[in-house]
Amino acid sequence: TILPYGTNTFSWNLDVPGITVLDLHHGSDDASLKTVIELLLSTICATRMYTAQSDFPPVVLVFDECQLFDWSRESYAYDIMVRGRKYGLAAWLSTQALSLINNPEILEQASLRICFQPTRSEIPQIVKNYYLSNTKEREYWTTTLANLARGQFLCKLNGQLLLSEIPHQ
Repeated sequence: TILPYGTNTFSWNLDVPGITVLDLHHGSDDASLKTVIELLLSTICATRMYTAQSDFPPVVLVFDECQLFDWSRESYAYDIMVRGRKYGLAAWLSTQALSLINNPEILEQASLRICFQPTRSEIPQIVKNYYLSNTKEREYWTTTLANLARGQFLCKLNGQLLLSEIPHQ
């Protein structure tokens, strides 16, 4: 049971170390799934952000297929990305469809961004989200992204773009 029912309560146990995995990719329909996700995120926010708690272990939320989440300013996912760090909440976003994120500015909240071999159609959005200042720099990284080897990645850390070594096969 994920949500409380009657006198039965549910606890995320966010005060003790551990791993909780919820695979919600098999929901009945997208609208219902989005509602359930917002309810789940609201309980996490209520537990961590809206109550006076201290000395809790950090919590890492992995948002796989993050383009499916609501990133509007009114959403709990947005609240976690923007304010969560000071409450020990971290968010990892994973997607193969960066251009479908409904609020791409949310990516600016990420202190580390890693991009593996993208599809050619996603490259312009990736370059745009790296906020590169001049044309030559944009062209260089566009070409570099298009030619990443399998397992190689581009990383933005502390405002600097870094390219990994090609892994040994």
